[in-house]
Amino acid sequence: MVDLLIWIFFGAGFVVMIVMIVSVFRAIWEGRKEREIWKGLSGKLSTLKK
Repeated sequence: MVDLLIWIFFGAGFVVMIVMIVSVFRAIWEGRKEREIWKGLSGKLSTLKK
């Protein structure tokens, strides 16, 4: 019984760790896409200011 609880505990910890790693990579990916969008818009905004 104790062995089962230990495996459940470590299994849940492993799943949480994987989810956190994936969320960090998704945040980096989304930030990179947003930065490219803003770079593309900055050229258009400078022409609008003129």
